[in-house]
Amino acid sequence: MKQIDKTALFRLSVIGQLVSRESLQRGQLQQIIRELAQQSYVIPGSCRTQLGEKTIQAWYYNWQKGGIEALVPQIRADRGLSKLTPEVQEAIPSARGIQPPVWARTSTTTFWSLYFPLLLKNHLRVTRSAPSSSRENSTLTSMRSCPSAGASR
Repeated sequence: MKQIDKTALFRLSVIGQLVSRESLQRGQLQQIIRELAQQSYVIPGSCRTQLGEKTIQAWYYNWQKGGIEALVPQIRADRGLSKLTPEVQEAIPSARGIQPPVWARTSTTTFWSLYFPLLLKNHLRVTRSAPSSSRENSTLTSMRSCPSAGASR
């Protein structure tokens, strides 16, 4: 007997009440997905405990197309590839140590410590002028302190 991937089995257990139904009434799919997304899970190989609605919906449609085999995690085709151009990749190591202007150091330090040197070397362009008022600076500061700001998904 072929062994079932534990991640695929977990995904099937999440969408189980969806796949076990013969049919769903209008709006019932989204309602159930919303309820499933509000629950906490012990996700194999992860510290996270929540799942997004779109993730659950994708698992459901994958299962419909290919059964449990479609729930096995796939390696991304672009894994290990950078989205940065070769010029920017080459400029990053040489850009370390160049200090951004004072106004840049007071807001979003991490961003400017990487990107300001690239701006100096004309590898990147600024489409908006630098913050010129204290209101703009406070906006940047409040965005930086938000826990969801800059979180990757």
